[in-house]
Amino acid sequence: MTNLILFKSSCINGTLIAFCLAYAYYYKLLPKYIIAILLTVIGTSLLNHKTTNKVAKWCDRVFAILSILFLGIYIYSKETNRAIMFILLFCICAFYYLAKVILPVKTHISNTFHILSHISATGLIIMIIVNK
Repeated sequence: MTNLILFKSSCINGTLIAFCLAYAYYYKLLPKYIIAILLTVIGTSLLNHKTTNKVAKWCDRVFAILSILFLGIYIYSKETNRAIMFILLFCICAFYYLAKVILPVKTHISNTFHILSHISATGLIIMIIVNK
């Protein structure tokens, strides 16, 4: 069964991130590998939240972890607002952990924390691009 709430969140936040990444690509504000991994995460997130396929779920998780690692390395190389960006990166992980490990799966509160993870990711990407 699909999770319509998380799918809509992925659509909205994924679209915002995709537009930001298109802007960053056009003005060469981010390395291409960051843009590629983030676009892949958008795709796997949409697929994961639209279907309940285990392969889609694990692809989404693997690419999300890779993107967290790559973003952490990229943020570490920045000079300005690095602490705020790391806090947002931590929020992504913490909200996801709360949604999937601490709280029961598929509850209203679990969905809220998962959506907060999506929103934190969107905020982080916008902040990285603006601080370029």
